[in-house]
Amino acid sequence: MSRASGLTNGSGPEPNFEWAGIVLVNPRGELLLNLRDSSKAIGAGQWDLVGGTLEASETPEACILREVFEETGESMRSVEWLQDYDVPLNGGSWGRLHVFFGELDKDASVLLVGEGVEHRFFSPHELEALDIVEGMKGVLLDFVARQRRAKEPSGVDDGLPLPRLPRLAAAMARNDSSGSAAASSGHSSR
Repeated sequence: MSRASGLTNGSGPEPNFEWAGIVLVNPRGELLLNLRDSSKAIGAGQWDLVGGTLEASETPEACILREVFEETGESMRSVEWLQDYDVPLNGGSWGRLHVFFGELDKDASVLLVGEGVEHRFFSPHELEALDIVEGMKGVLLDFVARQRRAKEPSGVDDGLPLPRLPRLAAAMARNDSSGSAAASSGHSSR
């Protein structure tokens, strides 16, 4: 069972639905989220990962590279797979979310908003208070917790791959030492 509430580790039988999402992090250790527009059936007016549904015969990695371009206008050469999550859906079916990681050294204000209302970077301290699409908050908090555990002498003990992110670890250490003061000072890119 994953630490992301209500999600399992993506090792179940074939899902009814598959999509991919990406945790995009800037050099300050902030995570990029997309505000979904109010016309969406799921997550209307809530923050979400950049991502979307796999098309026929598309790999999860090809999907996320396409979605990043469609939603932000950025062409990423590579991304790193983090984990798959099995997510319960309506009607007793379930889906599989393929989560990736990437670094993005751009201000949110210069990104194309191909879907949704806006993009914004948030510090890890700001995530808990945000209205994030169900299940995605757990994914993001799981990612942040794993990064913090990786800084501890005992390391990560969950057996899942953890990207080697020295820039993110340093940025998160700065965020941790400044606490929520950075969040309340308008530190995030708008």
